[in-house]
Amino acid sequence: MKKFILFLFSTILVINLLFLGNALSSDTNLGEKQQNKEGSEKINPSKQCNIEGLGKFKIGKTKISIINDLEKELNTKVVVISDGYKIFLKKKEPKYIIEDRSYGLFSSCPDVKEYHISVYNIADMQIKELQLGFYKDVLFRIDCNSSKELEEALKIKYGEPELKWDKKSVSCIYKYSGNEVNYNDNTFTLKWQNGNIMATNYLKSWHDDKCKEQFAHKLHIADIHIFSIAFNCEMKVKHQHESDEKQKRIKKLKDF
Repeated sequence: MKKFILFLFSTILVINLLFLGNALSSDTNLGEKQQNKEGSEKINPSKQCNIEGLGKFKIGKTKISIINDLEKELNTKVVVISDGYKIFLKKKEPKYIIEDRSYGLFSSCPDVKEYHISVYNIADMQIKELQLGFYKDVLFRIDCNSSKELEEALKIKYGEPELKWDKKSVSCIYKYSGNEVNYNDNTFTLKWQNGNIMATNYLKSWHDDKCKEQFAHKLHIADIHIFSIAFNCEMKVKHQHESDEKQKRIKKLKDF
């Protein structure tokens, strides 16, 4: 189940970045929940700014050697993990740096390396669940948990972002009472853009298959051009792997 949730979240991120930050409006299969109406409202026009990254982590500039510096700064060693469940368990520890070789977005592309960092302080703010993605040893994406404080800091430094509000009216039918209740699922997306570098901060609320309200508050910063190249690399390698496996199975069955 946790693998599915992480894969789903990663898929949402791909859609978000490949389509230049269109807000997420249909990313969850909610079982008995019924969709009624969808709507989208863009409040501020898109505008350019000079965003490059987060703190010392600069898209297109920061080299992978910064991981060695982080090991010293945080007094912890990188742990390479290729099993998703073990990553989940490791993330329960208060401090970690993980090189993720599991089922992530770019687990197959040899040009991409992904790191998870438990927490890192930037301008007296705790940035939790920081993820750094490197393409050919250069930083191309940053992901982390967001917060109201981080949102406000981005607005102060880079100006008012484009704000998009996606809402979806849903009906929940409760099993025992049979009552039908209408709710709104909402996604508030803030977007800053500097050429190919796009920062997307979103606050999402939705109702799960038990009609319980869930929340996610995330920040993504990426070079959308390199992200697309890395994603295509991932798909190409996976397709080749699947083709090779198919040929192996065919060969085994030659005398069948």
